[in-house]
Amino acid sequence: MVNEVLCGIKVIKLYAWEVPMERVITKLRNRELTLIRKLAFLETTSDILNSASPFLVSFESTTVLTNQIGTYHIIGSAVDVRDVHMAG
Repeated sequence: MVNEVLCGIKVIKLYAWEVPMERVITKLRNRELTLIRKLAFLETTSDILNSASPFLVSFESTTVLTNQIGTYHIIGSAVDVRDVHMAG
């Protein structure tokens, strides 16, 4: 494999294709870096959501329960254990 790479380099130098090959390689490398950045962003976003989901679920459940109890208090009804259990 090393021999094939060296032969390829020799051909590129023999025909003076250094500049065109550099452009092709640079274009491919820039595309690769763009894709790597997008992948890193998506992985980070996924990690953040996975880390935050227990907190978000707890917060949402508490908010719903608090609103339910607050509504009972505003309308003057008594809060019953069955009502609280059904709200969760």
